Amino acid sequence: MVKKNLFVLLILFMVGLTFGCSEKEGDGAASENGIEAYLIRVDGKEIGYISGKEEIEAFKELIKSEKIKEYGNQNSEIIKVTINSEIEVDKAICDPESLMSTEDMIKYYEENGDSISFSITVSEKDKVYISFETVYKNSSAYYEGTKVVSVKGEKGEKDITYHVTYVDGVESGKVVFEENVTKDAVNEVILVGTKKSTASTGSYAWPLNSVYITSSYGGRTLNGYYDFHLGVDLRASSGTWVYASDGGEVVFAGYNGSYGYLIKIKHDNGDYTYYAHLSKIAVSSGTRVYKGQYIALSGATGNVTGAHLHFEIRKNGSTVNPVSYLPSLKGVVIMSSEYLESCLVGTEAYQSHYALPVSFYSRKEQEECCLARHR
Repeated sequence: MVKKNLFVLLILFMVGLTFGCSEKEGDGAASENGIEAYLIRVDGKEIGYISGKEEIEAFKELIKSEKIKEYGNQNSEIIKVTINSEIEVDKAICDPESLMSTEDMIKYYEENGDSISFSITVSEKDKVYISFETVYKNSSAYYEGTKVVSVKGEKGEKDITYHVTYVDGVESGKVVFEENVTKDAVNEVILVGTKKSTASTGSYAWPLNSVYITSSYGGRTLNGYYDFHLGVDLRASSGTWVYASDGGEVVFAGYNGSYGYLIKIKHDNGDYTYYAHLSKIAVSSGTRVYKGQYIALSGATGNVTGAHLHFEIRKNGSTVNPVSYLPSLKGVVIMSSEYLESCLVGTEAYQSHYALPVSFYSRKEQEECCLARHR
């Protein structure tokens, strides 16, 4: 019987030496068969025992360092690492052989398909381009319709530093922390020509803003005698602006007998235009003018009965009916005087402003009258 009892005690003693670890209540000393340790739980799951409290912080720092290795590179800087998983520590009595290193704990935990939730904020840099603006500037050095690149645009550059936060490897936020311009953008400058081209366009414009024909081209009776009118007379009070009918070279600008003060313009196709009875000449012989350029003021110089502008077009040395080469009367309001002695070619605004008398003829009859007198 004594031998039997000794055998049972021996078995119990051996079992006591080989048992694992158990949680311990309170702060009592270690049992005879184990040592005092700490049980670590991550999100409620037990993952192992450590020997001292100092290893708890080492465990956390190791997790952080692993994430720093994973996300850190030469283009980024780690700003902050936060462990989101709940880590709990309880005192326990443990067999010395059951203790684990923090490295083994993490490896064991992750090899079993578990992961420790974390947030990491890193500093990331990026180089971006700065767009340039296009600036348009008027330039009298170039003709109208011409655009010349004066300064070629260049993109600028700047470095942007972002603070990017990842939660369990997924980007969750990104903010601009700093911007540093490394190269300024250069705006592109385009010069827009404003200079009027003096080249002839090949078409003619009325030399006055508003036109009222007082005497047409061709045969007429003047002071009781037959006279062939070499151009058209346009009503214009003294001092009305006169414009070049087309671009070309001024070949004469001065006084010329019955014409009074006269301007002759030679156009690139060999045609000439005459502007007579002027009160003032604003251009000089030998210069070039552009279509629509102000060249003179109308007047009553030379052989005239009143202020007006005499206008001619000459082709191959001979005069032609200017109306045949001027903008079509189609679409332009045409009105006749109550005596049907002349026709008006002008704008609605001009007619409304001067309230010219209108015959009671129909619009069609007015047009036929005016066109007949222009032939």
